[in-house]
Amino acid sequence: MTSQEWIRKRLRERAELRGKSRVVADGIDDLWRNLWSAVKTLLETYVTAYQYEAVDWSAYAPEIVSATVREGALTAIGDSPTPIRRGERKLIWKLDRTKATVEATYQNCGATPQRTFTIGVNSAGQATFQNANSEPITVEDVAQTMVDSLLFPDLMGNAP
Repeated sequence: MTSQEWIRKRLRERAELRGKSRVVADGIDDLWRNLWSAVKTLLETYVTAYQYEAVDWSAYAPEIVSATVREGALTAIGDSPTPIRRGERKLIWKLDRTKATVEATYQNCGATPQRTFTIGVNSAGQATFQNANSEPITVEDVAQTMVDSLLFPDLMGNAP
């Protein structure tokens, strides 16, 4: 490859990368809102189906959210600024715009301390979550993966 061909190739790669970065930046807010909504729906469904635990959620900032599961009577999902207590399980998910990731950290949820979900561009040119192989995954799949360790820590490693 000549110097001129190499430079042209690298300029094309740079333009492609910048284009993808713009798509991610433009779509990241919608993905974040959709993820928050999907997680909230899962938590509400859980509380309705399993009345032996309550779930509270808190938004510490627009880009940091937590959900806490504790034993107790059925309650509505609502703000809970209280620190984690013995027997509680907690999930904190955080949007990192710079890295284009959502990081999920867990407390008292078994062997899953952290998961990271990457945001990229799919073949249709839209911002989307991606798996480890850079393949698109749905917001619902990300939400289910995130809350699995929170709601079912006893089943981790026992997936069908």
